[in-house]
Amino acid sequence: MIRYTTRRFHPLLLFQRHGSVLPFSASVALPCALLSVLLKFIMLHPELDLLRGDYKMADFLDLLNEPIAYSGFSALVGFFMVFRTQQAYHRFQSGATAVHEMRGEWFDSASSLVSFCKYSDTDVSKILRFQHKLVRLFSILHACALADLEGEKRATNGERDSTRIRAYNLPLIDVEGLDRESLLQIQQ
Repeated sequence: MIRYTTRRFHPLLLFQRHGSVLPFSASVALPCALLSVLLKFIMLHPELDLLRGDYKMADFLDLLNEPIAYSGFSALVGFFMVFRTQQAYHRFQSGATAVHEMRGEWFDSASSLVSFCKYSDTDVSKILRFQHKLVRLFSILHACALADLEGEKRATNGERDSTRIRAYNLPLIDVEGLDRESLLQIQQ
């Protein structure tokens, strides 16, 4: 998986090798470009007689001068670009929908647990403490899940750097209401 950073754009980012599709695409495109330069050179210099009387090759080169070949190729490339873009957008939309559904399911779970406490025979202060703690824990659970989706951030020395994960900076519901042992356990 490619880890993206959220830093400002710099023109040198276009030439980075890590996470780039440029090396693979260049390995495909460079031989094709060299072949097209060679064919164009042969077409522009018929006096060199590079074809040596091979009429099949001459007919093929005449075909390259026809605009139908270029329009067919352009239509094919356009179709592939639209298809790939549509697939990428669909994947993004599915992921965003899944995150919203996850949040909704946790909200339903927390509200069900809070409503189950209505029929408890325990002291009201203990029930309220439990309900408040439950809501705080679900808030932290959602932030931890978003942090997990965001991925690990590494410092320049290769160590895990949890200060750079944006999900840990989301507003939580009264974290100070939890005891220190619970917070340390969650942090690990």
